[in-house]
Amino acid sequence: FTQVITIEDTTKPTWTTQAGSLDITIQCSDAAALTSAQANAPTATDNCDSDVTNIVKTSGVFVASESCGNSGTYTNTWTVKDKCGNTSDSFTQVITIEDTTKPTWTTQAGSLDITIQCSDAAGLTSAQANAPVATDNCDSDVTIEKTSGQFVASESCANAGTYTNSWTVKDACGNTSDSFTQVITIEDTTKPTWTTQAGSLDVTIQCSDAAALTSAQANAPTATDNCDSDVTNIVKTSGVFVASESCRNSGTYTNTWTVKDKCGNVSDSFTQVITIEDTTKPTWTTAPTALNITLQCSDTAGLTSAQANAPVATDNCDSDVTIEKTSGQFVASESCANAGTYTNSWVAKDNCGNITDAFTQVITIEDTTKPTFNG
Repeated sequence: FTQVITIEDTTKPTWTTQAGSLDITIQCSDAAALTSAQANAPTATDNCDSDVTNIVKTSGVFVASESCGNSGTYTNTWTVKDKCGNTSDSFTQVITIEDTTKPTWTTQAGSLDITIQCSDAAGLTSAQANAPVATDNCDSDVTIEKTSGQFVASESCANAGTYTNSWTVKDACGNTSDSFTQVITIEDTTKPTWTTQAGSLDVTIQCSDAAALTSAQANAPTATDNCDSDVTNIVKTSGVFVASESCRNSGTYTNTWTVKDKCGNVSDSFTQVITIEDTTKPTWTTAPTALNITLQCSDTAGLTSAQANAPVATDNCDSDVTIEKTSGQFVASESCANAGTYTNSWVAKDNCGNITDAFTQVITIEDTTKPTFNG
């Protein structure tokens, strides 16, 4: 009697590694994690074969996402066969590559901020042309977008204010960076300058020239500003007349001006010196020779009267000139001791020391009367 016991092995190996346990999601930039994930493998067991190491891996190629070239999947599969040729079901590993990291700025925050003068058009153009630089963990060609800010004027100064520009950067997977901000500060700290040359309004005039003084006082300097085209806010401080110690009709007026622009910058002072001088000597209003006279030697009353006469002088500025007389001695005639001349002279001086030419009076004494007999 024969008994045939047939032993068969029709049972395929099974996986001891839990399905899905090798699946992983990693960042596109994490090369080490990808290498580690690709090195993983499942383990299997068999009902009869204790050495089920004949595991075969089929490595999947990278399948990129349609919306993001840096993200996608690797799908790896394994099968295992026991010694009886029973083949396991496939074990699948899905390695998901994603890019969820936003780009970052390599340009330091605040490094594009700048403060420039309102007149510095070239500086503004240069500042506006600057842009930050960004990097991304996976995308080597990120897209940078600038939003240009409008000029926002200062409340206190229309020429000063700010431009605030901002940038964002987006990678190929749509991750958007934080904003990078640039503040361009426009300031006006430059004071106006005078276009009128220093000293050009200074003038020296005679004390009697009222028209010239009025004209000089009406003059004013002009100014310009680097940003303010209408610098007409010119303030004059009129100086009082300061008389000379030695001559009260001469002296100076010192006038000053300042100008302020719309941002409150005040110019240096512009100074005008009007010098008043008295260099004109007094003049005689009495005609030359008008005081000359010829008298008889016996006419003492006539001589007294003639000696009492004096010329009159006037001055352009001094209403009270000083007249000084130099009385001449009697000079007798060589041929007649009773006849001869007195020559008197005068000079007039104003209070500034200007002296006239001499005024001369000649009193001629003559004896043309013949003697008479008493008895």
